[in-house]
Amino acid sequence: MTVLEGGCMCGGVRYRTEAKPLRSVYCHCSQCRKWNGAPAIVGAQIDRSGFTITGTPATYRSSASAQRQFCPTCGGSLFYLSDETPDLISFMVATLDDPELVPPTAHIFAADGLSWSRIDDNLPKHRAWLDTEEI
Repeated sequence: MTVLEGGCMCGGVRYRTEAKPLRSVYCHCSQCRKWNGAPAIVGAQIDRSGFTITGTPATYRSSASAQRQFCPTCGGSLFYLSDETPDLISFMVATLDDPELVPPTAHIFAADGLSWSRIDDNLPKHRAWLDTEEI
């Protein structure tokens, strides 16, 4: 069983799980870009049971149906929580102590990607969420 551990830059918020992520994807949506200051993020979705957080992340309601959590000290982007899937939590893969353990398997919201940020791998590229058409 692989243990996944990670946290923010200052170490004020840490997380740990022994569960395997359900999915790990690049997201190119405008909200993720603004939240992380990058052309895309890699987020992994996992069951919240057995996912432990130490420290207290700050919470920002980024839309009518979702919240994002980050470290209140260093500002590190950590978690995405959807009201539509309350039993799941997404964490930012780059915040893992060993991000190599959770490689992405697809791109979502690829149609929203920036023209100067090329997607040149062979992973599936979905127009929006995973169940939408590929582009």
